[in-house]
Amino acid sequence: MSSAFSSANPSFPFFDDGLTPEELSAFLSHTDLAVRSALAGITSAPSAHECLSQGDAYYKLYQSLPGDAPPVGKVSPKKQHLQQAIAHYRKALELKPDLADAYIKLAQALWTEGHIGLETTLHYCELAIRHDPGTLSHYLAYSDLLSKAEQYHQADAVLSLATPLALQGLKGFSAQKATQWAWQRAVTRWDMVGHPSTEHTAWETRLAISLSSVVYGSLGLPHYLATGMGTRQANPSAGVTDHEKTTPPGLPLWTAVQGSLSTLIAPLAATAHGVLAQASQSIGHTTLATQCWQRANHWQPNQITTLKALSTLAKDAGQTDQALRYTEQLLTLSPNEVTLHLRAATLYKDTQNLEQARHVLEKATAIAPSNGQLFFELGQVLSDQQQYLQALVALKEANRLEAHHPYILANMAYVLFKLDDMSGAVSCYRQALEMGTDPVWRSAVAQTLGALYYQFHQDDVAAQESLEMAIRLDPSNAEAQTMLAELLFETGQMHRALEMYETLSTLKPHDADIHSHKGYILWQMDRNEEALDAYQLAIHCDSKNAIVYNNMGVIYLDELYDGQKASNLFDKALICNPQYTLAAFNLGRSYELLGQTHDAAKAYSQALALVELNPELDKADITDRLHLLFSV
Repeated sequence: MSSAFSSANPSFPFFDDGLTPEELSAFLSHTDLAVRSALAGITSAPSAHECLSQGDAYYKLYQSLPGDAPPVGKVSPKKQHLQQAIAHYRKALELKPDLADAYIKLAQALWTEGHIGLETTLHYCELAIRHDPGTLSHYLAYSDLLSKAEQYHQADAVLSLATPLALQGLKGFSAQKATQWAWQRAVTRWDMVGHPSTEHTAWETRLAISLSSVVYGSLGLPHYLATGMGTRQANPSAGVTDHEKTTPPGLPLWTAVQGSLSTLIAPLAATAHGVLAQASQSIGHTTLATQCWQRANHWQPNQITTLKALSTLAKDAGQTDQALRYTEQLLTLSPNEVTLHLRAATLYKDTQNLEQARHVLEKATAIAPSNGQLFFELGQVLSDQQQYLQALVALKEANRLEAHHPYILANMAYVLFKLDDMSGAVSCYRQALEMGTDPVWRSAVAQTLGALYYQFHQDDVAAQESLEMAIRLDPSNAEAQTMLAELLFETGQMHRALEMYETLSTLKPHDADIHSHKGYILWQMDRNEEALDAYQLAIHCDSKNAIVYNNMGVIYLDELYDGQKASNLFDKALICNPQYTLAAFNLGRSYELLGQTHDAAKAYSQALALVELNPELDKADITDRLHLLFSV
């Protein structure tokens, strides 16, 4: 029998003419008793394809069993399944001698069983390709057997013949077999030389890497590289460690991958770069992804998918101007795509170009007048431009189209507030609060309502109810708690106010104002030592807080009668704020307590000078203290 690469068939240059019908018949009849018995077990008259399917089922059973399965009689179950598979594949060929898949599968099964030699096995593959020269998997199986037999040059030649089929598969978005072809050819070429080299790491390798991310998933690619090609590249003779199995390929490998893809024809090069870009993004290599998308754009300019990816990557990288340029290109290619107008408007807003954002959104509302989101975005832009009447018109249209969406209502409330329509603002905020579902967002709305009730309606009860609702909805809303604590203090609810500040001090332990407010309430409740502790925490958070130093000084002066500590604290307050009239006046009082009349007079004179700039006290109070000081 001739070798696998002995003659030149015009339609398939490397293959010989194969077996004669007589040789094929004789070979098919050459089987052992077990296989004859299996054939005899086919009592019905199945079609060739049914026999092929039954053979596949038995072969899968064979593969699923462990090698040491206990035998039944003289033959193990695993071997029985393999023999059944062979019998069904043979039956399929008897029924349909030109069934190419049956040749391939019979060759693989017989090779596995060790029933036939390499030359005959390879000849079966040749027969399959001759009957069906347009199926890539036949070439892959043929090449795989050649590689197992260490005939790498022949395996590479077979894969080379399959190149048009692989490229056709890529163009038809049938990437899995094309990827397998590319991997197999790359590995075969490496095996030809024993290690990778510049000469033999051809573009098939790079194409396989890029396509694998789609076929096998973003996690499958780095794992395949680490356990297979990646390890062999580092050290062909080394074993694969557990660490290597989970280590993704390094950036230099990926850079080399995208660099060699430019050898492909333009449409395929663009597709491959796009696939590699997606793979790069999936493992966090955004810089490389951007480079790959740019190369894809070079090979096939003005592709919408490519430009969208480039725009998104540029925006994520903070390159707003670049993202905007890509988006503007997209708008020229697809002027009626609403999502592009929304993207452009967002980017224009990011660059503070509100007028252009407005122009884009107005154009989009003309294209899609029933799209409520467009009117909502337009209303926000107009509000940012302080064109509140026009913003209200846009938001009302959005509200009509979107059936009272809570976010639209909240924005309408803000615009009404700016238009001094407090009742309308409160009404819209209340509707938004009722319709919203996000507790954190609803908490912010309730807090805003509380502020409106308190500051503009002077309705302390409604304000307190709204702020308490805000805290129930979001217990971490420190701003609402701060507002409620201030309200409780101002309405005389000292104990509840203190409870709020104690809670806030645990939520925001480094906030000097919270400790300061807590200290002030404790001072007003005559809990002076606790007040000093709270003030000390405020100083620890903000060592330049003049008000806290002054208040601590007043406690030492008026409650504890310690003039020396009081004067030291008033001095610190004046260092922090040299124009602090009240601290200068209190310093004079502390010197009076210490009997230091001259120093007291200087401090009062300082306060008298400061009161002109910072009138925290009545000027008469200071002059009265001076007159009293010298009259004594």
